[in-house]
Amino acid sequence: MPSCNISGEIPEWLSTQKDMYWLDLIKNKLEGKFPDFLAKGKLEILFLSENNLNGLVPSRLFESVDILIFYLSQNNLTGELPENIGKAKRIRFLSLSENNFQGQIPVSISKLHNLQHLDLSKNRLSGDSFPVWGDKFFNLDLSYNNFSGKIPTNFPKGFRFLYLGGNKFCGNLPWNLTKLVNLKLLDIHENNITGYLHDTLPQIQTLEALVLRNNSLKGYIPSSISNLSCLRVLDLSHNNLTGIIPQEISNLPRMIEPWHISTSFPISDDIWTICGSFYPSDLIVNWKKLFQGLTIRNTDTHTLLDLSHNRICGEIPLPLGKLKALKLLNISHNKILGHIPLSFGDLENIESLDLSHNEISGSIPQSLVKLTNLQFWI
Repeated sequence: MPSCNISGEIPEWLSTQKDMYWLDLIKNKLEGKFPDFLAKGKLEILFLSENNLNGLVPSRLFESVDILIFYLSQNNLTGELPENIGKAKRIRFLSLSENNFQGQIPVSISKLHNLQHLDLSKNRLSGDSFPVWGDKFFNLDLSYNNFSGKIPTNFPKGFRFLYLGGNKFCGNLPWNLTKLVNLKLLDIHENNITGYLHDTLPQIQTLEALVLRNNSLKGYIPSSISNLSCLRVLDLSHNNLTGIIPQEISNLPRMIEPWHISTSFPISDDIWTICGSFYPSDLIVNWKKLFQGLTIRNTDTHTLLDLSHNRICGEIPLPLGKLKALKLLNISHNKILGHIPLSFGDLENIESLDLSHNEISGSIPQSLVKLTNLQFWI
């Protein structure tokens, strides 16, 4: 019964459904506390996201040997995460985002050897130590909490998606992130990451999105950026970068040719059969709303480059016009000088181009003016 405008508390008559294994009440107006009777049955799949539930999550829920998927995001739940969370041995997908949970991540979560996806974003969780994750784990979202200390690196090699933005992490980018040879997305925006980018740029061949905006990075963009051959989202804005825009950035294949994101994530066939066709945006963690109002979905071709709000100098490299897949290019608020390259007229998919607050001179190329659906600032 998703999106049925149901209000009030979760109906008590559901407690009589002893053999119920799947309950979906997502996107309703349910309120009140999480009922104990839901923790006593044989539930395997539970969707209660986007309601107004409050209070604590009963620890008994995690005593269940049946629960596989538990989505309780976007409610008003409070308190600490249950210490016995590690007893739910079969759980694979756990989303508790956008609540008011506080405290640390329970150590027992390291016992969830089947866990693949954990979303704890947009809570008030804290701490500077993190559990050891199981070998099947491939996605973690801890963004917009109060975590601190160094960037954690104790992830299995098959790890794919890491969201750590909006916290209080500090220090340099860890060099041993390069061991994550399957990592596709690294988002550490809005922390206090320091050091020199040219010394710490992660050399991960599978990386498709690197988001480091709103930190305190220094140094320059190294020419080795071209080694990240899968990169299609690069956001280095709001840092203290200097130097020039390297011409090698125009050799990134995924920014040259439009393409589609693969959805072949390592999700077991039974889970996909049960839920995949109903909640692909929930069960597969695709690109999130990263910045600038652009939503990147599993079938979109958004590619973007944001170097704004730094101290980058020099002229705009002529080969940037090769990046025909770009939807957004922002190099505003720097010390760029010279003319707008005529090659910018070749950016046939560009929708947002911001060159403002620089020292650019000369006329706007007519080939650029003729581009449709273009928002342009200079």
